[in-house]
Amino acid sequence: MEKLFSIILPVYNVAGYLDRSVSSVLTQSSEDCEIILVDDGSTDASGALCDAWAKKSEKIRVIHKENGGLASARNAGLDSAAGRYVLLIDSDDYIEPRTLATLRTAIAQSAADIIRFDLIMHRAQGAAAYRNQYAPGLYVGAAVRDRLVLPILRDTGTLLLSACLHAYRRAYLNENGLRFVSERLVLSEDFLFTLCAFYCAKRVYITNELLYHYEMRDGSLTHSPKPRMFERYTKLYRHLKLFYRQQNAPGAYLRLIDKYFVYDLFYLNVVSAEYQVSPGHTWQDARRNVRRMLSQAELRSAARSMDSRCLPLKEKVKTRFIRYGFEPGLAFAFRKRRNAT
Repeated sequence: MEKLFSIILPVYNVAGYLDRSVSSVLTQSSEDCEIILVDDGSTDASGALCDAWAKKSEKIRVIHKENGGLASARNAGLDSAAGRYVLLIDSDDYIEPRTLATLRTAIAQSAADIIRFDLIMHRAQGAAAYRNQYAPGLYVGAAVRDRLVLPILRDTGTLLLSACLHAYRRAYLNENGLRFVSERLVLSEDFLFTLCAFYCAKRVYITNELLYHYEMRDGSLTHSPKPRMFERYTKLYRHLKLFYRQQNAPGAYLRLIDKYFVYDLFYLNVVSAEYQVSPGHTWQDARRNVRRMLSQAELRSAARSMDSRCLPLKEKVKTRFIRYGFEPGLAFAFRKRRNAT
């Protein structure tokens, strides 16, 4: 029987969480799925647990590989998958018992390239539902780009861009050469993958069902320290803009990608992190580093061509500081913001 679902779980040193994650998949009321556990060179008991699970269920296959990171493990699973649709589940997270039944209904109704669902986030303080801001239903053709992609580029906070919150039609991923770029090269590889995947999609189905449980834990990859932040965000920007150019995207999309690089990535993330004083990192160090980054021609060029119309006036001023390499303005804006909070 053809498998409808391939469920890929990248596994790296999650022995304390893996059983819960795999159990949440096996308890689905579905026989038309395969489960691919990709052991990414774990150094704890995770690899042995994967093998033990494979002995318990014929649905489970295990791939053991040298450590290459999350993107590498996901790609290995995608290359091995046989199902019509693929799901990517982080192995310290889990899914609702109705997940595959809900997705099966959505597939029958929509034949979508991407099916989007929502999540419950678990923190030390408790659990909270996180929902996307788009109306549920099917988006087809131009509506995918006009009503989904453009709003995302204008404000990346409108949609959580984790790859784990989507079911992807496997043939569509392969046809468009969609794979993950290593998180060792870029930051926010999920953003990169999802922004590319949505742009290529012809049919996207959105449901507001809360199907995914995200475990916010200390030491997870998402919340690990981020070295070489500016370098890796710059590489993300290059990958994203090159992909959109190869898709012959209109200039409006390219100018919003410039905005994403200059404001969302550089100002909100890199500059904010750099101006945080800590032991061994003085205010003078921070200002010197920001001045060095502002000398990058690629950043300044993006600041000149970006579409800033979606930004409030005060935020437009900050992008002007970046455009002209005026670090004192950024330093003043950051200190004023910090004093206000």
